[in-house]
Amino acid sequence: MRDALSLTDQAIAFGAGRLEEAGVRAMLGAVDHSHAAALVDALAQRDGPALLDRVNLLRSLGLSAGGTLEAMALLLQQMAVEQAAPGALDRELGDSGDTAEARRLAAVMAPDETHLVYSIA
Repeated sequence: MRDALSLTDQAIAFGAGRLEEAGVRAMLGAVDHSHAAALVDALAQRDGPALLDRVNLLRSLGLSAGGTLEAMALLLQQMAVEQAAPGALDRELGDSGDTAEARRLAAVMAPDETHLVYSIA
């Protein structure tokens, strides 16, 4: 709990008195889930230039490769659940933006490709 309070104080100071998700992500070097979705989308569309552009953007922002892979793995897992049991994500996670993105991407990537990319991530 002490560590959580300390991080919260640091985040408030980092955000000049405001505690917002974007500021906390920047402070921690955490990857926004939209980056993972863009990478998976580029893979699904077989769009190599878009994939490399996103990788270069992540590199220029100094974001963690490990964090990006974790975010991708979570998204791909959600996609696989949606592909295997349509609607199950809504029951488990509710109707969040992440759920909607996983549902959208599940429709554009074949289940075997989802499993392969998940295994690689």
